[in-house]
Amino acid sequence: MAPASVPNVLAGPTVRVTSEVVGIAQPKLAGLDWNTGPLSAIAPMRAPLVRIDAGLGEISPRPGVVAMGPLLRKVATIRADGGEPLVIIDYLPAWLGRPTVAASCTGCDPTLVAPQDWNAYDTLVRTVVRRLATAPQPARQFEVWNEPDLTFWNDTTARFLELAVHTHRDVATVAAETHLALQVGGPAAAMYTADPTFIRNYVAAIEQAGLPLDFVSFHWYANYPCLGPDHPESAGERSLWEKLKCSNPKLTPASYGTLIARVEAAVKSAVPAGRPVPEVILDEWNMSAGGYDVRQDTNVGAAFTLASLIVMEDAGLSRAYYYRAVKGQPPAPGDWGVATQAGRHIPAWSVLYAWDHLHGDRVGLVGAPPAGVWIRAVRSGDSTSVLIANFAVQGATTQPLTLQFDRGCTRAATVRSIDAAHASFGAAGSLPGGTADGGAEVPSSGRLGLSLRPDSATQVTTSCPPA
Repeated sequence: MAPASVPNVLAGPTVRVTSEVVGIAQPKLAGLDWNTGPLSAIAPMRAPLVRIDAGLGEISPRPGVVAMGPLLRKVATIRADGGEPLVIIDYLPAWLGRPTVAASCTGCDPTLVAPQDWNAYDTLVRTVVRRLATAPQPARQFEVWNEPDLTFWNDTTARFLELAVHTHRDVATVAAETHLALQVGGPAAAMYTADPTFIRNYVAAIEQAGLPLDFVSFHWYANYPCLGPDHPESAGERSLWEKLKCSNPKLTPASYGTLIARVEAAVKSAVPAGRPVPEVILDEWNMSAGGYDVRQDTNVGAAFTLASLIVMEDAGLSRAYYYRAVKGQPPAPGDWGVATQAGRHIPAWSVLYAWDHLHGDRVGLVGAPPAGVWIRAVRSGDSTSVLIANFAVQGATTQPLTLQFDRGCTRAATVRSIDAAHASFGAAGSLPGGTADGGAEVPSSGRLGLSLRPDSATQVTTSCPPA
């Protein structure tokens, strides 16, 4: 059934959607972290990238034991769903770290320190990497640790860098033995203070060792330095959470662009002249960390997610992993997952799904949107899709906006929004006076008037002839 007509009121700033190609759409920004629940819960979304933990302690609970079955099955599940796995080499077996803890790191977790036997560590890591890389459904991208600049590393920075060098060398050794193109990078820095010094030191250590460095990874939760304001992750973390819980009044999706530029500058500064500069990736992100944030479950989270993706793409990022795929059990309000384990999707799921499925050329925009509005346009064949986010951390308001398409575009445009009344880009109407089909009329001049509701994500699709 054709979309029904709704009022087309031209108001607010005008942004022209041009035919000039400014880049390629980056669907791999819609990657996910997966650490609980069934991946099938996010169906029918087929995440292009999925990041998982190896969990060395689970693989080798005691010396001489290497049990790879569960990890290999997770990798096979990711592959079957059409994704590329990124495996984090992390969390030491307690038997390998305990003597180190007793000798030099009183009170430390033996799984979060440097190993006391480097030969045993290298043997274990090479075995894990080799079995993953040569499996019928393989994983060939590997990451060194997770947030070693935060609570997931109890040892010194110098000893972490030593572990990083060993891990990079282990992956390089397996690559040489198997003649497979393996990727290795890290350090998945938390970047809680937005200081890139830790990343710079990591890059310098790997470069000084003359080892491959395919990517540099970092995390960012835009509510930093506040933790998620609504509930602690666990009873054991309540004390710290009580001190740091809040909603940052300066939270903005624009912070992703600032951090990407800062990290890229730090990486370049640590790479010797003439050496290739590794790719920068963002492999954990969301609105809040360290505590639950109910905004993440709503249209507010969807608007924030879309605006952040647009900022990342504009900053030149090509890979990102949203934290996380599936909520815990029982599902807690404000948990980060885009789906419950029973398969119910939150609004941000619809944004990631739409982003993942838009392929083609990004086309240029002329004109400034209202403050707090981010726009992205993609053309594939004769179809043009425009994604628009209206987000403000405080005092979000309805924003009028007029889109100007080329005069050759057809009259019909489909407009759908996620807002306080609509939880997905389904068939729900999105404009005042709209119908269940969410249609709108584009006059012959090619102009479309939108009324962007507070904290909303809007998708406009129209037909335009190829340039």
